[in-house]
Amino acid sequence: MATTVSKTILLAINGAERPLYEKNVATAVVKPGDLLAVTATVTGLASAGAVNQRAFAVENPYAPTESTPVIDQTYAVGDTCRFVYAQAGDLINANIAASQTVLVGSQMISTTTAGQLGITTVDANTLAGALVGIAEEAVTTGGGETARCKVRIV
Repeated sequence: MATTVSKTILLAINGAERPLYEKNVATAVVKPGDLLAVTATVTGLASAGAVNQRAFAVENPYAPTESTPVIDQTYAVGDTCRFVYAQAGDLINANIAASQTVLVGSQMISTTTAGQLGITTVDANTLAGALVGIAEEAVTTGGGETARCKVRIV
């Protein structure tokens, strides 16, 4: 029986191939699917509704634990993190913050939880670069749990 759980972060691209970039993780662990703040290093973006670069951490092909799927293995501080700059139309398997009820078509923005997305009801035209994408599936997270959701980048 085939699994319904995706084992990749970059699920589909709109157009040309996406190059992978690498930078060291700065201050806290980064998980594949995290929305990143990219400077000389990378960290999970932890600012609600922030203008962002739509950079997402992808799986670590050199993940150290063979028994854990690479999509679930984090990058530690000082590790070299691989990431992509997602473009409009790309489909990303993004991390969703706790206590979210995401519906198909929900607008997704950054949250105060590093690297995770949440829903917003603010008009997309007023978000000025903060809107990351639109949810393509329904996901509900509890108070202490997170999940992944397929998000179409805008």
